[in-house]
Amino acid sequence: MSWEFSSHTIENEEATIHYEVHGEGAPVILLHGFSSSFRRNWHGVGWTQAFVETGRKVIGPDLRGHGRSSKFFTYDAYWPSKLCRDIAAVQDDVKATPADFLGFSMGGGLALQYAMLYPERVRRLVLAGIGDKVLRTNNIPMLPSTIAQALETDRPESIESPVGRQFRSFAAKTNNDLKALAAMMRGPGWPGRVDDLRPLTVPTRVILAEHDHFMPETERLRETLPGAEFVTVPGTDHLSLVLSGEFKRLALEFLS
Repeated sequence: MSWEFSSHTIENEEATIHYEVHGEGAPVILLHGFSSSFRRNWHGVGWTQAFVETGRKVIGPDLRGHGRSSKFFTYDAYWPSKLCRDIAAVQDDVKATPADFLGFSMGGGLALQYAMLYPERVRRLVLAGIGDKVLRTNNIPMLPSTIAQALETDRPESIESPVGRQFRSFAAKTNNDLKALAAMMRGPGWPGRVDDLRPLTVPTRVILAEHDHFMPETERLRETLPGAEFVTVPGTDHLSLVLSGEFKRLALEFLS
């Protein structure tokens, strides 16, 4: 199947944000995970085609620090509020308000924050691969620092942390700038965390992997989002969730 496709850039708060538009119809904005991109997280594994075939317009930004968007090397360039304003600028540029949102991992946390800040811009919301770690805490977690060190090192063979090795291995395959990703990870919390907690007022489905070693706890998230529907996809982990046909079915069904 072929469809209309265009590539765009906009300027927002000293960043150049790249995004793609595919198809025609009601808009859906897809937000990718950390160290990925729209093309790698969504387009390359069939999500664009799945939405376009149902008569949807797919809008796929590369979040700052990723893909073909600007890279920065200090963590203060990556405050979630700045990324949310980048998303709003893309949405305004396409004239796609309101839109459905689908976010995975970091993109899920950002989509959640975005819907809390700008509910009038969001029609329905699907969040995947998130857990309690996306909620702001007063404790600075050590794991992001470990991951940042793994991304920065010039000797990847010296990485001792299994999680650090996994992040480094994945990021090295994505053509992203490892130093920029490390700067993002050095912020006070997980990338995509919810800094400004507000009531969530839009219809929301949260899709979880059965075995998510990066986001294993969801108790606080469930308490924070009492009106959301939570669904677990059996036999998946954090990285394989986005490849799951059941995840795709659940997302398309909810956003139909």
